[in-house]
Amino acid sequence: MRALPPDGHAFDIQPLAFRLALDSATGYLFGESINSLVKPDSNQTGVAETSGSGNEGFAAAFDYAQDILFRRTLALSYYWLINPSDFRKSTRVVHEFVDYYVDKAIEYRSNIGNYKTGYEQKGEEYCFLHALAAETQDREFLRDQLVNVLLASRDDVASVLTSTFYLLARDPVAWWKLKQEITDAVDRHASSITLKEIQSLPYLRGVLY
Repeated sequence: MRALPPDGHAFDIQPLAFRLALDSATGYLFGESINSLVKPDSNQTGVAETSGSGNEGFAAAFDYAQDILFRRTLALSYYWLINPSDFRKSTRVVHEFVDYYVDKAIEYRSNIGNYKTGYEQKGEEYCFLHALAAETQDREFLRDQLVNVLLASRDDVASVLTSTFYLLARDPVAWWKLKQEITDAVDRHASSITLKEIQSLPYLRGVLY
């Protein structure tokens, strides 16, 4: 909320939605959120989410790499002809970002032993990356899997959120009904509402669908 304009003027919510989706995805998939909504220019991975100080941020690198990969897909067997230097640079930025989590997962597994249910035995929450690292510690394989899930977790969620807010901002009746349903649910559960209870809210589900 602190990232929103304080004076109430119109703004593009999509960059914030992408950062929110990335924070959420890195949190529950990798066990550690990048917190890009708080620090978009500096974080523990060594690669900022937004560009700054002449360095390319993860967001720009990720989006540009996707665009080039789409063109290479259209080129079929001639994909290798589309290989600009900026694409190689963007790929390195994305890999550097993801390698931070890969290295942490491999270190985690080496500390607790390579058994599949380590997080369960320790009473920890499920972490996709830790579970994946129990199967293999091949850095390239782990990195490829993380890039794959990041693509789905970041882009799809951010797109849905952006479209939802865009439409709600133009429909005050729907906005009021949704806000009322959520407010009632939070009050009913003393602000400790669970994911299961959120998923059971009929109007919220309808809005997202």
